[in-house]
Amino acid sequence: ALNSPMSFTLEDSKTAPGSFFTRTVKGCTLNSVTLTATQGEKVQIEANYLAQILAFSGGTSTSTLTIPSTEPYLWNHCSLVLSGTTLATAKEVSLEINNNLQGPHYLNGSRDISVPILGNRENTLRVTLDLDDQAGNLLYSLYKNNAQFNSTFDMNADSSTGSLHTIIFLSGCIIKSMDVPSKNEGVVESTV
Repeated sequence: ALNSPMSFTLEDSKTAPGSFFTRTVKGCTLNSVTLTATQGEKVQIEANYLAQILAFSGGTSTSTLTIPSTEPYLWNHCSLVLSGTTLATAKEVSLEINNNLQGPHYLNGSRDISVPILGNRENTLRVTLDLDDQAGNLLYSLYKNNAQFNSTFDMNADSSTGSLHTIIFLSGCIIKSMDVPSKNEGVVESTV
């Protein structure tokens, strides 16, 4: 149906002794996902979605809570390569994938949205780094010449092959903006 994206059900449960508050959201479709690795922190994911139905209940959760046995990705598990050069002074990397979903409401007597329609996908990579001559010269050259290049964002939390290793490849990248403020003191940072 209209090349619809995959959907899922989400349960948000809050419990206290003798008290329950549960929201069940059905027909969720991811609109945008942002993955952020910041110096000194855990890697975070933020997801925004469109959904069809929201139901409230006071009953117990349908899922059981289990404590994860794997360690989350940390900032020092991540590396970023732009145009073949590792950005060794990157302090924050943020990758946003936006599907630009449309939730159509047709004149059919229903208040519910119909099947979401995928828009043009936008991938945006933002990097904040301490500026050094290697990265600065490379990035400025790419920015000034509007050059296309490839990027690799690598998250590797262990030494065993494949278990906690995620690699994201981006091709055809261009630098749309490069901020390099001139400061009176401290480290010169750039955001691209």
